[in-house]
Amino acid sequence: PHGTLVVGGDPSDPVALERERGVWACAALLTGHTAAETMVSAKPVGPDEVPAWDEVIEPMGGTVEAGSRHRPGDWPAQHDAPYRAVVLRVLPDDAGASLLLPWGPRVRAVRADASELASALFRASDPATAERAAAGGDTVLVAGERFGGGPHGEALARALAALGVRSVLAASFATDMERLLALHGVLPLRFLSPSDRRELEAGDEVELPPPIAESPGGRVALRHLTRGFTFDVRCALLAPLRGVARAGGLLRAVHDAIAEDAASRP
Repeated sequence: PHGTLVVGGDPSDPVALERERGVWACAALLTGHTAAETMVSAKPVGPDEVPAWDEVIEPMGGTVEAGSRHRPGDWPAQHDAPYRAVVLRVLPDDAGASLLLPWGPRVRAVRADASELASALFRASDPATAERAAAGGDTVLVAGERFGGGPHGEALARALAALGVRSVLAASFATDMERLLALHGVLPLRFLSPSDRRELEAGDEVELPPPIAESPGGRVALRHLTRGFTFDVRCALLAPLRGVARAGGLLRAVHDAIAEDAASRP
């Protein structure tokens, strides 16, 4: 029907289509077509003005489910100025979601509670990590190759943001993990030299500037305050996602954009 907005992924991206199949199922209910027909006829959002949020409804959904186990976390901090952080953990290669956030009945039950989900991080290997993160202010993680692989990557990114992790410094990331981190306001950075990774230990203090969109290759200079030297790391995100990460994640970026638009109107 006319006047209906369906928010989904890029219809030309097969990964996005698979991940967001529920969106197309909802669109099929709205349009009366099959999900396949809806995907084929979908097109990227044009320059049309976004409707007021009170005109956007959930198809056949009513109000959003809420309860004691549905609690969002605080807004992630914006990456708009240099900040100091403590290295919370140094992780090995292949530190995937199943290792950092072991998925079982207890974690599944609190998957919609950001704080509870964050407290489940590292529970098997170091139960005191969450307490150290809460007491230490801004933190970063250091990891090896293929950080964040396996299922439940989105839950891992959300938990890291709720834990107060500002950035993940890794030799490389698993497929799609950098995007998920950026959407939740956690900045993914890659080491340019493997030797630099070995210079960082848990408890070290570092200073990171925000990634500049125009900087060549997304390079930023990281200052190792504990040992007194500087080395470059790289933000491999494309410019739009880099902007989302700088803004503190997608939800905060959208919230702030709406507030700014409302304030500018007469």
